[in-house]
Amino acid sequence: MTGHLDDAELDQESPIYSFSFGLSSVFVIGGPTNDEKPVAIKLDSGDLLVMSGHARRCYHGVPRVIANSFVS
Repeated sequence: MTGHLDDAELDQESPIYSFSFGLSSVFVIGGPTNDEKPVAIKLDSGDLLVMSGHARRCYHGVPRVIANSFVS
């Protein structure tokens, strides 16, 4: 999923909760413009990511899913 803003949602104040399951992935989050270098965070199956406040207005995405990372 390429970098994007969740700016089409009517409610920009409530937090977003993202629950990861299955393969691990790399989640990136930058700033409110594409000028800021994003920070990469590895998300594993079972991780919960909460975006609220300033983070809701920042570019974010999942540029990579990590192959063969599923642990049963």
